[in-house]
Amino acid sequence: MASLSINTTRNHIRSTSGEMVNMPPPHYQIPRGATSLNNLNVYNPPAHDVVHLRGPRPGMERYGPPVPAPVPHGPSYDEMYRRLRPKNFQNNPISQPVTNDMPWRPQNNLPNIERPEINVEELAGKQMLPLDPRSILEQAIDDSTMTPMSRFLSIMEVLRFRGLYMANAKAFSVVDIKGRETASWTWEKLHGRAEKISQTILEKTQLRRGSRVALVYRKSEIMEFMAAFYGCMMAGMTAVPINVIEEFAEMTYILNYTKAELALTTEYNHKALSKDLATHKGVDWPLGVTWWKTDTLGSWNPKKKDGWPDIELPDLAYIEYSKAPNGELKGVAVSHRTVLSQCHAIKQSLGANPNRMCGSTNQRSSTTPTEPKTPSTPTNPNSPPRRSSTTPADARKTDVVLTWLEPRQQVGLVLGGLLGVYRGSHTVFVHSGVTETPGLWAHCAQRYRVTMALGDYEGVRELLRFRPTEGAKKEVQPLTSLETFLIDTVMVKPLLDIQFANEFLSDLGVPSPHSAVVPMSSLPEHGGMILSMRDYLVFPRGADVIDFGFEYDVPRGPLPEPGTRRRPQGHSPASNTICHYLLDRGALKSNMIQVLATGEEAISRASERGVVLVGAFGYAMPRATLAVVDPETTALCQPNRVGEIWIDSPSIAFGFWELPKHSQSIFHALPLIVPVDTMIPEVYDPVPAGFLRTGLLGGLIEGRVVIFGLYEDRIQQEIVDLVHPEIVEFDYHYAADLANTVLDRIVGFTACIVFECIVNNEHLPVICAETPRNQRADLIKLADFAKQAMLDYHGLRLYTIAIAPTGSLPRAFKNGKRVLHPVLCRKMFELGRLRLMHIHTSVDDTVFNIPFGDDTTGGIWGIDALAVREAALPSHTRMVQFSCCDYPKEVLDEKTKINLSQFGSLPEILVWRAVVNQDETAFIGVDGRGKDTKGLTFRKFGMKVVSIANFIEKKGSFRAGDKVVLLFPNGVEFAATVYACWILGLVPIPVQLPEASRLHEDITLLMGLLTELKVSHLIGNTAADELMKQKTTLMHIKACVGPRRDAILPTIFNVSKAPKFNKNLGKESGPPSIALSKTAPAMVFVHYSTDMRRTLVKVSHFTLMAQCRAQKVQCRFKTGRPILSCWRTFSGVGLLYSCALGVYVGAPTVMIQFSDYAMSPHIYFEALERHGVRDALLNYAMLEQATNASEPITISSYNFTGVKNFLLNSEGRPRTEVNQAIERRFAQSRMEKTVINAMFGHMINPMVTTRSYMGIEPVRLHLSLKALRRGIVQVTTEQEDPTGIWVEDSGVPICGTTVAIVNPETREICLSREIGEIWVSSDANVQSYQGAAREHGRNMSNTSPLTVEASAISDDKHCPEPTSPSDVNSRYNVTIARGDARISYVRTGEVGFLWNYSKETFNGGKPTSLLFVLGSIGETFEVNGLMHFPKDIEATIERAHPNVAPSGSIVFQADQAVVCVIQVRQADVSVINLCLTVMHQILEKHQFVPDVIAVVGEGVLTKNRFGEKQRGKMLSLFMSAKMPLLYIHYPRGKLPKSVPEQMQPTVPMVAIMGRHGPGGSNYSPSTPTGSNPDKPSSIRSNQSGASLASMRSVRSFIGIMFNNIKNNHAGSGPSFSVSTAANSVGAYPSGYTHHSHGSTSSIGGYHSSRPGSGSSIGLTSSFTGMMPPSTPTGPSTLSNASGSSPTSHSNSNVTPMSSTIDHSEDGRTTSSGSVTQCGSPSSGTTLITATLSGNSSGVTTAPVSVTPLIPSSPVLGRAGAPSNVAAANGTPGTTASTDTNDTTKRGQSIIVNTTNVPFSETMDGFP
Repeated sequence: MASLSINTTRNHIRSTSGEMVNMPPPHYQIPRGATSLNNLNVYNPPAHDVVHLRGPRPGMERYGPPVPAPVPHGPSYDEMYRRLRPKNFQNNPISQPVTNDMPWRPQNNLPNIERPEINVEELAGKQMLPLDPRSILEQAIDDSTMTPMSRFLSIMEVLRFRGLYMANAKAFSVVDIKGRETASWTWEKLHGRAEKISQTILEKTQLRRGSRVALVYRKSEIMEFMAAFYGCMMAGMTAVPINVIEEFAEMTYILNYTKAELALTTEYNHKALSKDLATHKGVDWPLGVTWWKTDTLGSWNPKKKDGWPDIELPDLAYIEYSKAPNGELKGVAVSHRTVLSQCHAIKQSLGANPNRMCGSTNQRSSTTPTEPKTPSTPTNPNSPPRRSSTTPADARKTDVVLTWLEPRQQVGLVLGGLLGVYRGSHTVFVHSGVTETPGLWAHCAQRYRVTMALGDYEGVRELLRFRPTEGAKKEVQPLTSLETFLIDTVMVKPLLDIQFANEFLSDLGVPSPHSAVVPMSSLPEHGGMILSMRDYLVFPRGADVIDFGFEYDVPRGPLPEPGTRRRPQGHSPASNTICHYLLDRGALKSNMIQVLATGEEAISRASERGVVLVGAFGYAMPRATLAVVDPETTALCQPNRVGEIWIDSPSIAFGFWELPKHSQSIFHALPLIVPVDTMIPEVYDPVPAGFLRTGLLGGLIEGRVVIFGLYEDRIQQEIVDLVHPEIVEFDYHYAADLANTVLDRIVGFTACIVFECIVNNEHLPVICAETPRNQRADLIKLADFAKQAMLDYHGLRLYTIAIAPTGSLPRAFKNGKRVLHPVLCRKMFELGRLRLMHIHTSVDDTVFNIPFGDDTTGGIWGIDALAVREAALPSHTRMVQFSCCDYPKEVLDEKTKINLSQFGSLPEILVWRAVVNQDETAFIGVDGRGKDTKGLTFRKFGMKVVSIANFIEKKGSFRAGDKVVLLFPNGVEFAATVYACWILGLVPIPVQLPEASRLHEDITLLMGLLTELKVSHLIGNTAADELMKQKTTLMHIKACVGPRRDAILPTIFNVSKAPKFNKNLGKESGPPSIALSKTAPAMVFVHYSTDMRRTLVKVSHFTLMAQCRAQKVQCRFKTGRPILSCWRTFSGVGLLYSCALGVYVGAPTVMIQFSDYAMSPHIYFEALERHGVRDALLNYAMLEQATNASEPITISSYNFTGVKNFLLNSEGRPRTEVNQAIERRFAQSRMEKTVINAMFGHMINPMVTTRSYMGIEPVRLHLSLKALRRGIVQVTTEQEDPTGIWVEDSGVPICGTTVAIVNPETREICLSREIGEIWVSSDANVQSYQGAAREHGRNMSNTSPLTVEASAISDDKHCPEPTSPSDVNSRYNVTIARGDARISYVRTGEVGFLWNYSKETFNGGKPTSLLFVLGSIGETFEVNGLMHFPKDIEATIERAHPNVAPSGSIVFQADQAVVCVIQVRQADVSVINLCLTVMHQILEKHQFVPDVIAVVGEGVLTKNRFGEKQRGKMLSLFMSAKMPLLYIHYPRGKLPKSVPEQMQPTVPMVAIMGRHGPGGSNYSPSTPTGSNPDKPSSIRSNQSGASLASMRSVRSFIGIMFNNIKNNHAGSGPSFSVSTAANSVGAYPSGYTHHSHGSTSSIGGYHSSRPGSGSSIGLTSSFTGMMPPSTPTGPSTLSNASGSSPTSHSNSNVTPMSSTIDHSEDGRTTSSGSVTQCGSPSSGTTLITATLSGNSSGVTTAPVSVTPLIPSSPVLGRAGAPSNVAAANGTPGTTASTDTNDTTKRGQSIIVNTTNVPFSETMDGFP
């Protein structure tokens, strides 16, 4: 049995086996109902004895090697290492920016952090052991009554004593912000109110002793709070003050977590909470909690015969919830014994001052005090003694404490509410805003004659803004009573202490101002315990022999000259000594403390470069054992090292409430020591209960505590050692030191905060600063200054400088004042929610953890990369990636058992079906209402084919082999026309009917196709004929044709008018044999990429038969089973389902028009259920349409049990998340997962692979992106690699198809676990079409503007589009190197791999090769020799920030520069910060930094009608610098060389923030531009949240085109003149200039002469107002009074454009006009003149259709058009409406200076 060693000081028993055994002290009182201490779920309380001794082991030297100790027979070091995990102070890496709903909730499990290895050789024998704790007198005497305090067992007994024997003495007072006393309670009143609350709880509730009672009080209700606080504890309850909540959910969390059944508050507070809850729907009062209003209860006194009741207490006094630096909300359990212990220690420290004028114990400090024999001294505090109304004669004067600290928690509660009762002092709670009023604090201090004051540095700075006597009406008496001014702070600020003493306290007449200023270090996260402060107690034993004699390591940097270095002068060991130290900053960066000077010398040298001035708090508090420990290794530090402060004391709280793991790691931590003899780290446990980890970084200098900041405030940066890169070292900086440098050295910043972000395992320093400036040039300069200052003064390479408006950074309340919160600021920064005006990043100097490929030149397909992969994956362990499936010997018709393979073409099968299956239904139509139309049998369908063929033959002079374009919707007439063309020997080119909503785009594409193919005939039905004859369609056709003479106008043949031809389809009406030969083309398919790049492919009859055969065999089509046809195009699988498969199989084809599906998707699913279709075909776009329709379908209302093959067609990588959502949704209709099957279809083959009828669930693999970037397939799990991606298989190759994975460069087949290009060999492969002048839509002169714009950019590097027959063979007829030359393949251009899968229930357990498609090679790009898929990066971006629109990102590479274009939901204040969040996510998950991050608004991101991103168009728009931007960020700090300079953002952040700053207060950025040239101008922008599509005013359009172009001087910017029929009458507003007719005015820096009658107005404006026009510099003649074209102009580049005319009858005339753009690259000017026409009276509304052609210029760089203006392509642009509220005359002009037109203003009324 293991022996036990009992430590009576902390109530823990440690067995020799190493286990911690909890045992209660003998007098521990267990609450009612609690069977054991385990019910408390906290670590057991310390039962501190009278003497609390802590110290090193006997026989150990202070700094020498420890005496060898026997190795304990306990757990191994590794076990102890795991059990005693260090505190997680590290900032969490950015893996998921979107946090949970309650980020303040603590983690249930602590993260398992790997500690660095301990350098035992460096530490052995050199570790600094703790100093002996200072002892104090245990017999404390009450200063007022001379009563021994040892008589009281709890603070409540002290309160009862005060209420009985100091009844009329003042206990607490409250002073408001104006200095008026609003409340003052005596001890009798406080005691009576507390007793009343206690008795009410005991009498009216059934709460058991120890139950938790919540206290919800405002800071202004401090008196009621104190009464409730003590009343709860008197009743034997555990008080739970709730003070730090920022949202109602936090209060609910505390109530639920503490299981509080009763909550005390005031009537006013209860009403306010009820009102707040009423405004938030869905939020209600916490259940099971009774709310009492204590301000209406009154006082209580016992009856004379009863006496005062006994106070029975649990050990827990209260649970104080506070937020840790990381934002977690934790409750600290404080015992009654802890309260008495810390009050006793603080009382002794404060009372030891020999200069005290109030009750002092210093005269008795050397002897044990005797008990005073006075009549007033009670013999039993719990008995009802005689009430005393006066103070005893020999009682001393009590202290008066003035505090503005938060009185309800932390050190404010300890020093105010608890210590005030313990000492019997008069505590005055003043409002924290008192320090903001000049002289008010001094007035309050003198009025109350305070002896001690409490405050913080924030309030001290406010006091120093004014003289202490400022505002006083009469002479102020000296404040001679003030003895101590305690300042609660994390670190001492010596210069501020000296300034406060000299400039404030001295003026007040404080006797010893420097000695009175006492900084103190407290632990707000751990119950407010005081760690250290100066006092007059004895110094620790051994402190008088500590000096600076130990050797310092040589710091980095220049060494001092020989003979100049001297040892600094040490301070006196007295505890009250004020100690200042000047430290070497270079040594401090290496975690070493090197003292250069002390005292006055340190103060005088504080301004030198390379030094840091620090101050010491003093020795540790009495009875406290303090150690300095390495926070990473938890080993005791060396004497000259910076480490974490660990402390053990009787004043330490229990631990965290209900968080045992956190309590064990924080409150019971044990450091490690390395003995010299064993050289093995072991636990150092002079205090077996363990130490409290404070989270403070500092050290001991001369035994005194010096703190540099919190662990979270330490900034570390890796030192780049090019000579020895394997050595990893860090420089350490402290946030406060960095922030002081920024604020002291740079003029312009008002507030600053420094923190670090951990991204991609790198520590990146960030500075967030506030400034009132908002001009872009000023912000750029400030950022450069900050970056340079960090490098010059600290050697810190700054990662990011973020500049925000004044008051916009996150703040938190501290002692009633809002101060910058570093952790909250960091979290908001990482989440992208800060309000920023400018950011500057330096990636090249700070981010080094970026991987490089094995072949940076050749990429992953290069020779070097292949060699590395071969070495890592030996070829003898792998197989080639090759899979094939043969055709069946015969394909039989189920009804006739005839082999369908004997037919040579589909027309032959149709002729046969018309005879064999003549009475069976062939085609059925479904109308827009979902109703079936009358079906056609095969015989009638054949007759219809003959009729249409006869009609076409008579109407058109076609010859066999001619190409004809079929323009149809999906229907029976389309299918019949296709067969009719085949009968006539024509080559049909099917095209879907243009959509009315996209008529312009469809007509443009159609005309481009006709021009390219030189086809002049269209064959359609009535719907197509009517659409093509519409007026709007003809306008679009004319716009496409233009003035070109070679344009071909289409001729339409309406087959709906074909007369019936009573002749059956047979031999005499069948197709000619030549047209049906294998080599004869059967059809030409038109494929459009997402960028509208047109590709034409040729399909022969043999290929069509092979495709149908493969579909029938793979999908198991049966004769008579309906086939449902509804597809968006008539190419590939769409045509097969429309008119081929039904004829081939002999099954009825149910045809639904795609336009009807788009309007009502439910008709498809109704037809699917009604006809019992077994095989359904959809794609992702169609499913999204069904989900996003105006009436979304309800899947649960259908029964799809008859569907056996639900095909999801994908031309690329299957979308795993969407597939999972589809499975969940269709499970409601009783559809199994195995029914939903993915298929891989491509332009070259409609079905390459499929999962049809495999009967297994989708195979999903989690791949490592790190390996995938190198071309390796590595399967991982989400736990192993959180940055990986999920991929899903696309099935197995269909019959007759061979799939191979080939290296696209070497054309060698890839081995397993390697990615490559997918090559396909099949009879179903299409052929390249060579009929046009140039292949694939590359004839720029004959193609549409949309095609030209996208086709001009070739993004297919590895598979270039062929332009000659030889190039065609390089893609469509290729062979594998060193393979079978007889097998030809077609290159798909898709990247993928084959993966062997085996399952017992599938394929007999044999391995089956499944195809996994990753994406197109043409879309991939390489960075540092590693390949990236844009889809993965876009998915990361779209999950990075909630403001990113769905599918709102496009990533592409523009000449080696990676560009990320992001579309946001709202142009709000987070747009700038969003760029950093996106960059962090890309760096964390994809390990590279993009070169450009561009943010755009709604409607800019181009997508096709199916919601697919048009990557090529965005690339073209970006490279032409025409993209309208909200913001653009260059992560490397400069514009990449390969990227053109973009137009300035249209929505700069100053205007996005609106005209109000944070918190709704007014925010004025600056003076309007031009009103004062000496002041910075504001940045123009759009209204907050406004989209680009909603900008309809002329001025908004102007702002988009010419934004951020300054026009403060002549000729410096462009002008924009709008000539309109608007006359100006009446007064003109300020800033406008009126010009009479024939006058001359200056417009935007140009001289304009306007002849004719009428008047003209020059308009200019800025962000907040109007400005006068600039000085004229150049001549220009604009439109005359009659509205004619300009007669003369300095620019010759003039392009007229027309707009629509509309006249109304109601007195408001909708005018029309023309817009003319004038400009030349050489002049640097761009003028747009809009001439509007209207009537002579009324109000004119002028919609102007503006399509500018804006050239490049050296002044503008690049100009651009908004999202809905297709620049340089002749498409209609934005309509700008101008309302004129005055009498108008034709031909008059209004000139608008566009330089200063803000988005937030409109032209609703011209003057």
